Amino acid sequence: MANASGDQEILQYIKIIKKFTPLPKKVDVLRKRTVETEEEASITVTNDHRAKGLEWDIVEINNDFPNNLFDPNMDKTAFRDEVNLMYVSATRAKKTLIINKLLVNILAKADENEKTAQA
Repeated sequence: MANASGDQEILQYIKIIKKFTPLPKKVDVLRKRTVETEEEASITVTNDHRAKGLEWDIVEINNDFPNNLFDPNMDKTAFRDEVNLMYVSATRAKKTLIINKLLVNILAKADENEKTAQA
């Protein structure tokens, strides 16, 4: 059903569940390592939506964005939404941004397009 609808959010949830099975044990480990306030934390795990307006010294972007951003058949609204989320992620870092494979590819494609435009 998720594949048929193309719902990226549901597809991400499925991917996470598959990757981290058995999920209940992993959740128990996370609960034991959770602190009450962000100031107590050495690592903050969040998503793009909740990160809006926040900043950290170091941000690592996970590889959980859709890999089909370069698919010419991708819905334009979905493409815009994913690029906007990537922008939110990339602009949360104050000092260091650790980029993912997708962002490397986006930057390479932008560089390629710039060189083509200059030629």
